[in-house]
Amino acid sequence: MNLSAFNLSNAMDAWTGWPAITTGFGWASIGIIGAILAVSGIPLFILSITVYNRTRKT
Repeated sequence: MNLSAFNLSNAMDAWTGWPAITTGFGWASIGIIGAILAVSGIPLFILSITVYNRTRKT
């Protein structure tokens, strides 16, 4: 699951980076977009851990 999330973030960075470059923000904007996407995944990660801990059978 972790690798899938990483790959999804990588694909989204490429998909959102192209318009940023073509609209004139430059190559540095790709790193900023990637950081925003990575940080936006943290709540999903926390939710995933919470759901896992609640449904885990001990």
